[in-house]
Amino acid sequence: MTIVRTPVALMALLALAAAAPVSAATLLVAVDGIDTADCGSKTAPCRSLSLAIAHSNPDDTIVVGPGRYGDIAEDGDFTDPGDETAEVDTGCDCMIHVDKRLTIVSRDGAAVTVLDARGAHVAVMLADQPGTVVGRKGKGFTLTGSADGDGFHSESDDITVVGNLATRNGEDGIQASGLRVLVTDNRIIANGGSGCHCSGNDSLFARNVVTDNGQGGIEADAHNTLVANFAARNVGNGFDVEGGNLLKGNVAVGNTANGFLLFENNTATGNVAHGNHNGFLLQGDGNLLSKSSVAANFGVGVVAAGAGNRITSTNLFGNAAGIVLVPGANANCGTLARTGATLDVLASFWGAPDGPGADPADDVCNELGGTTTVGVNASHEIKVKTIAGR
Repeated sequence: MTIVRTPVALMALLALAAAAPVSAATLLVAVDGIDTADCGSKTAPCRSLSLAIAHSNPDDTIVVGPGRYGDIAEDGDFTDPGDETAEVDTGCDCMIHVDKRLTIVSRDGAAVTVLDARGAHVAVMLADQPGTVVGRKGKGFTLTGSADGDGFHSESDDITVVGNLATRNGEDGIQASGLRVLVTDNRIIANGGSGCHCSGNDSLFARNVVTDNGQGGIEADAHNTLVANFAARNVGNGFDVEGGNLLKGNVAVGNTANGFLLFENNTATGNVAHGNHNGFLLQGDGNLLSKSSVAANFGVGVVAAGAGNRITSTNLFGNAAGIVLVPGANANCGTLARTGATLDVLASFWGAPDGPGADPADDVCNELGGTTTVGVNASHEIKVKTIAGR
């Protein structure tokens, strides 16, 4: 009998080859594709994103061509060839279920790549695997048409949502409640719920345009960073954040409640609040507002309801024309310290060189038991520049 001995070095190489991961693939989806058992190639793209996801492996990339995806026959179901494999009243309750860690992008951008639920009772897209990426700048999707769900929904960590348009969904435009979420460069418009309802921590929300939503603009929990977002004409607060967040260069205009609602220990610098009901509501303790512009809000410029809140180097003028709950109440208030609240204001411009007082300046207002301490005043308007909304 002949014994063939495999060299140890060769055995090691064979073992490494067996353990090596399969290279990530790119699958294609197009409106002229056909859903088949092996679709997804350049010569044979899939018609539905759902089937491309089914054919994919974790860490693959799916590129979707321009067109409309969903109920393509427009007959009220998802059973025709090329329809997305929606789970209605079952499973994920979503039209597109991303159940693997994938990168999903459009070829030509959100304006021409539409994921349309057409009034179905589902979320348009649900991603439940950490590390999923949906869209890139200029390579996102329009997420629309959910009757009573979200445009995008995820409860997983490390989710990235970039360059999308979420519009006219029954609930939130984007709902992402995991940790370390990245939500940037999206437009979130005219949804029934909040624009971006993001309840996780340690996340980044940047350069999003969030307008005309039914329950507020951007909602975030603790220890997040919000940079250069634009929130306008939302029913509720433009920005609603819990504790320990950094807000830099954001703009809130024309929101029906507060431009910014801050709870505890937030730092807000370089922000703008114009034409809201109140500019800022410092609901909790220890917030710092600096180098910002709070002007021409219909109610109070800054309302402080907690202790130890501070304002420095901020514009406070043109606020409080008398529309604060009861007409005529708190008229001309640049700031208002509620009962038990304490507020320090330093180096800020009140609309006149001499500081707070009668028009054209804003004044300092305190409820019974509220205290405001005003330090040295700025003699002229403070320039505040932000790229939000440009």
